[in-house]
Amino acid sequence: MPWKRPACTLFSFLKSKKGMIEMTYIMNDFENNFETIIAMDRTVERYNRHLKKTEYRILNVLKQHSLKVIGYSHLKLQTIADYLEISKKTVYRVLKNLDEQGYITKIHTVSGKRKNNGANVYRINTYTQYEILKEKNVHAKMSTLNQMIKTGKALSQQALQHVRAKKETIYFLNLLNIFLSNRKRLNKKHSKVLFHNIKHSNIRIKPMEVPDEIYQVAKPFFSDEEIMAFYKVMLKETIGNNIYSTEAHIEIMNYAIQSLVKTKKKVYHGQKAEIKSDRAYYIGILREYIAQDFYVYNAVI
Repeated sequence: MPWKRPACTLFSFLKSKKGMIEMTYIMNDFENNFETIIAMDRTVERYNRHLKKTEYRILNVLKQHSLKVIGYSHLKLQTIADYLEISKKTVYRVLKNLDEQGYITKIHTVSGKRKNNGANVYRINTYTQYEILKEKNVHAKMSTLNQMIKTGKALSQQALQHVRAKKETIYFLNLLNIFLSNRKRLNKKHSKVLFHNIKHSNIRIKPMEVPDEIYQVAKPFFSDEEIMAFYKVMLKETIGNNIYSTEAHIEIMNYAIQSLVKTKKKVYHGQKAEIKSDRAYYIGILREYIAQDFYVYNAVI
């Protein structure tokens, strides 16, 4: 009876045979990267001067298995790890570093009709190839660095704008607090003035907060209480539009008072419809004047 190979051994044999055929098929796609094995050895020796111990050992394993097609090796990570008695993770990391530094180039292959990912082939680069790859890496790093610098500058500008906006907000809030504090203090004085006016009704005393230029214009037409109310409304409208100048306050309020008086005269003579609210009409005049002569002007400047 003829001898038969056991099934498990036969399977292992066929599997290894298939792997050898596949490896041969893959390597047939490549041509020698070095003219001779000696040229490859000398190049690797030159590289070894700059490599760490583990890098040196792995590169030399690739060299030893790059004889059939000079400069190309077809090894699995686990095979290298078992051969050198190190971890597969270490092999992967070192091969990646060698590839990034330009000493080797990892080439992905495809297999089968569906073009699935095949095994990796590692090419030991000639010194000329190494210099070209090294120069490309330098340019890539410089490009990345320049992009990081641009991004950093943009972020710095945004941060600076944020700080400026925050400072402006703090400045406005401080200014508003000062104004409110002064108003509270002046209100106490104003209460004394009002009490004096009530006690001596035939004598008028200017409210402490109202500038003389405004009081003299409004005095013939409105009471001290009305003038004070108009002045507060004017401050609220102007400060809300970032107008803090006393001269601007005087100009704006005098214009509004004079416009209100002219309109009331026209109403009295029947030339204009009756005003429902002096305060609302006064506010409308203020806002229109600020928008035309102050807000738009400041925006253009």
